[in-house]
Amino acid sequence: MSTLAEPSIAYRRYVLAVMAVISALNMADRQVVSILIEPIKREFGVSDTEMGMLTGLAFALFHAVACVPIALWADRSVRRTIVAAGLGVWSALTVVTGLTTSFASMFAIRIGVGVGEGTGGPPAHSLVSDYFPPERRAGALAVLIVGAPIGSMIAYGAGGWVNEWYGWRAVFFLFGGIGVVVAPLVYFTIREPVRGRSDVGSPVVEAPPFREGIRILLGLSSFRHVVIASALNSTANYTFLIWAAPFLMRVHDMGTGAAGTYLALGFSVTNIFGVMLGGGVTDALGRRDQRWLLWTPAFASAIVAPFAWGFLFFNDLRWAIPCLAVAGLLNTIYIAPVYAAGQNVSTPGVRALASALVTLANTVLGLGIGPVLVGWMNDYGAERYGETAIRYSLALMLLGHIGAAIHLALASKTYVANTSLNNPEEDVGPA
Repeated sequence: MSTLAEPSIAYRRYVLAVMAVISALNMADRQVVSILIEPIKREFGVSDTEMGMLTGLAFALFHAVACVPIALWADRSVRRTIVAAGLGVWSALTVVTGLTTSFASMFAIRIGVGVGEGTGGPPAHSLVSDYFPPERRAGALAVLIVGAPIGSMIAYGAGGWVNEWYGWRAVFFLFGGIGVVVAPLVYFTIREPVRGRSDVGSPVVEAPPFREGIRILLGLSSFRHVVIASALNSTANYTFLIWAAPFLMRVHDMGTGAAGTYLALGFSVTNIFGVMLGGGVTDALGRRDQRWLLWTPAFASAIVAPFAWGFLFFNDLRWAIPCLAVAGLLNTIYIAPVYAAGQNVSTPGVRALASALVTLANTVLGLGIGPVLVGWMNDYGAERYGETAIRYSLALMLLGHIGAAIHLALASKTYVANTSLNNPEEDVGPA
């Protein structure tokens, strides 16, 4: 049920904090499998390709399929309820993952987790966008999105050590149980905002038919380039997130606890700063020229790969870990600006759909194909390179960042015109 009362600043911050917690749980439940690749692989006797399918394809395929209908539902219904219900479902399934006795049953359960987690993205982005105006939206979305690297940090750090102390099944019990407890809090304390309340002069509030919504969004050149750029960055990021822990275990002979700690402190922490920097800097620069919303992540994407290559090819951790930290800072700068750009060029009636299309591209290409491709390359290169084959597989996938930089630069060429078209009374900065 929507409320017409103007929310206080404190309540807006509370909503944003709760949504960030959900974002953290979303990523933690998704990411924790990566720190458990080696023990799960040993128990079930499967290959890297099969583990790539478990960590990527099992989740991504149905997550991607579910995102669009969930977004359409969110553009027409109570987003708070959708988020709360989805959190409860995917968290319960995460708990059940710890009870599996075969690789096939785990694969099937991860499909269900992927469907449930579709409620934690577009509906939350749309809801937060109605609590914060366009000039503060990138910063607000950055706070929401920063939950993801926090969740990744918890998955790496806590997941790695819980596995060493109690086994991999206990990790799923712990992470899923937290979400089951948080879900009722979302339902009973978050109020549904009026759609478009934070926008001035938005021409469309009611959600158009699905085909019309797709036509509106894909008819915008800047939106098309943003979607492609986000997908390319996600391909590089997701493969790195999922396979970095096995890389440290195989190349640097670490256990899950040590590998998780290195990645939590040397990578996820700087991911957090990268997300916040991306949102804060682009909001500040965007007040002078809205194209900084795309120029900033374009620059960051262009220079991240060399630092990530340093992490992969330096054998001395005293050099490798600083490279990892810089790469972690740079490779998340794009996230908040990309989602904010998608929200800004769209009208309130298609905002969840806009976020869903970005998420769909990220999931299908980045999470669905990327990890499987790395797993296949690992298996293919094992005869020649042995355990270090993973080094070359990951290095190739990092080229996605460079392609993303090109598309973000192209998106900036029409961004101001596209924003003016959909929000004609807003001050969008000089052309």
